[in-house]
Amino acid sequence: MPAVTHRHLTIQVMQARLRLLMREPETSEILELRALHLEYLHRLLLMRYTSRPRKYQRRVRSLNNANGFSNSAPLSVEEIRLNSAEFGDLLERVTPLWPTTPGRGCKQAPISLQLACFLYRLAHKALPFHRVADKFRITRSSALNYFIRGAAAVAKLAPSVIEWPTEERRLAIKSAIAADYDIPNCVGFLDGVHVVLDRAPALEKQLQAKFYNRKGCYSLMMIASCDETKRFTYLQAGYNGAASDMRAQRECTLTTSPELLFSKEAS
Repeated sequence: MPAVTHRHLTIQVMQARLRLLMREPETSEILELRALHLEYLHRLLLMRYTSRPRKYQRRVRSLNNANGFSNSAPLSVEEIRLNSAEFGDLLERVTPLWPTTPGRGCKQAPISLQLACFLYRLAHKALPFHRVADKFRITRSSALNYFIRGAAAVAKLAPSVIEWPTEERRLAIKSAIAADYDIPNCVGFLDGVHVVLDRAPALEKQLQAKFYNRKGCYSLMMIASCDETKRFTYLQAGYNGAASDMRAQRECTLTTSPELLFSKEAS
């Protein structure tokens, strides 16, 4: 005889309770309880499982334990914008830089889990922390702490990763871009982007208006450049969202101090 599933047992209990309610006098309270039981029973009948099958739970657990995600659902490339190899490389780089806070007798969560929470929120346009907490089955305060630690670690790592190319490297970039795109004397591609703020900055209302952009949200302007391999070579942020792309470009180091970044013979 096949084992009775949790779903079947729940349906039987709900049906028994409903039969008892049908015998009660039709008061407003009883009618409300009948309606609730009917609704829940209908949902159960439409569901295939009340929870994930054990076989699937074991498979998810084995995938997540490799990266320390023992409490969360499996992550895909689309959810953190990195594949397994890229995630592993980033994890190796940020682990020595990861902030350690004074403990209160509690062991800190695996850095891989904290980094995944940080990347997950970045990949979803500043998702509310309670949504991140639901995804990884952690508390909201933990999601906030993981994000702050991730931001601090990546900020420490950035100067060693985002570097302006040397003169020799600029010659290689110029040759590659000329061959691929037929653009002469080009050592990179420049663009601006708005970094959306979760809320208005904690400033006076007149100053807040400077951060309100034409897209109808508060943001910071960022200028970035990359080489022919799409690797970032320059990054400057901090302009208010109301500033135009041209103004931000005019005031960045690329324009104000070109002699520090470009060859003298560049035309």
